[in-house]
This record gives sequence, structure tokens and C-alpha cells, in this order.
Amino acid sequence: MTFSLVEFIIDVFFTVELLFRIFAYGLVTFFTSPWKILEILIVGLSIVTFYIDIGSKKLYDIVNSIRPFRIIPRINSIQVAATAILMSIPSIINVFLVCFLFWLVFAICGVQVFAGTFSRCVDASLEQISDYNITDKAQCLRDGYLWRPYDTNFDNLGNALLALLHIATLDGWTKIMRHTVEARGVGLVPKPLFNTAARIFVVCFIVIGVFISLNLIAGVIIDRFYNSRKKYESSEGKNIESLLTESQIRWYKMMKKLMRVKLVKSIPPAMVGLINYHVQI
Repeated sequence: MTFSLVEFIIDVFFTVELLFRIFAYGLVTFFTSPWKILEILIVGLSIVTFYIDIGSKKLYDIVNSIRPFRIIPRINSIQVAATAILMSIPSIINVFLVCFLFWLVFAICGVQVFAGTFSRCVDASLEQISDYNITDKAQCLRDGYLWRPYDTNFDNLGNALLALLHIATLDGWTKIMRHTVEARGVGLVPKPLFNTAARIFVVCFIVIGVFISLNLIAGVIIDRFYNSRKKYESSEGKNIESLLTESQIRWYKMMKKLMRVKLVKSIPPAMVGLINYHVQI
């Protein structure tokens, strides 16, 4: 009950504040700004979720989580950053296509090398058998056990891409690397530290398929951020200092002064043969 009352008060406050803003800016000016239209949608969704039972708590939480986006039109620096992210989406898609080619190459290599090797001998409870006398699939089945593949494997291209995605999250990637090291061949029981050179495959994918891809995406976003900042300065007629904090402005002004410093050499008459340098601003 208390939570519903607080939410009702917040919705009323946001609605009244939005009506005042529409009255102050005017209908034409307010509805021509995409950020102000976003604010209307957020307030509208908040009202709808409060008065209508949407029947899904997850959807309700998602709607509530977008409320902080109302701060974007109020802070210029956040608005420029959000615009840069939106403008970089087409370029990021192109980067994703390039990265997908890298992933596809690694997936094909993984299928060629590890297809059918990510399997082990398990009992009825799917616990791996530690009997070293069992060396292959045929002996495992003769002893009454089961032969099952790991959840992440390279048996086909789809499973290989999912395994690479698992590695890319850097969550449990060491388990997959251990499976590559233990793989002996198709229909053979894995053996610890059998092929330590297989670690290179996982490490190379993390460097090329993860780190380099993230750097490319970050580079695209940074490039779009500078373009958005230039457009903001030209459209609003404001200097870059309007997007900086007070300490950043002091640092920026100091760097501008240092860039204007010129090193001038002069030779005083009384000091023949010596060069005296002084700084002229």
C-alpha cells in the first residue's frame, strides 16, 4: 500500500511537471524535440502501468527502469553522449558484421579440429566416470555407461558459435579451454593435459574476437561522440566549455594557454655567444 501511494505521488508530480513544461515551451516547440517526445512516452508508460494491470512483473520492472531516461533532455552532456550512441548504431552494425566474420572463421576451425571430441563417459546420473580403464566410447557402452557430449561443444557450426559466445562473455571460458586440452579424438575418453597447445585456440579468440572487437566498437562510439559534440556546438552556438565540469574547464583553459606558449630565443649584448631563452605568451 505504501509503495503504491509513493508511486501515485511520483506519477502525479511528473504529470503536472510535464504539463507545465508543455505550456511553457508551446505545443509546436515541445513536440518537435525527440527528447521531449521520449519524456512524454516515459510519463505515459508510467501512468499506464500504474492504472492498468499488465500481468507481468518483469514488464512492469522494465517500464520502471526507463524512468531515469527523463534526465537526458535536462543535461546537455548526457544528451550529446546519448545522441552519439544512437548515431553510432549503423556503424556498430558494420563492425558487428566484420566481427562476425572473425567468429565464423574461429567457429569453422573449431568444428574442423574439435568436432565429436567434446564427449565423455557418464553414469545414469550424468556424472563423469573416473575409471581410467575406460579409454573409448565402445568400452564405455559395453560396461553399461552412457556416452554424452558436453553442453558446449563444436560438433556443428551452430554449437561452435554458441561455444564462442560463451567464451566471449568470459564467464566459464576456462572450462571450455580445459575441454579443448583434454580432447583426444572422436570416440575417445578425455585425458587431462593431453593437448596443451589447444589453449592457443581459446586465447587467440579472446584476443581477436573479444578484445579487438570491443576496441573497434569503442572507437566508433568515440568518433561519433566528437561528431555529435561538433554538431551541438554549431547548432546551439555554445562552446565546448558548456559540456565540461568546473575542474575540466580549468584544465582546458590551462592547456589552451600552454598551446599558445612560444619559445623565443634572444641574445643579450652583454652575453655574446650565449643564448637566453624566455617564454612569451
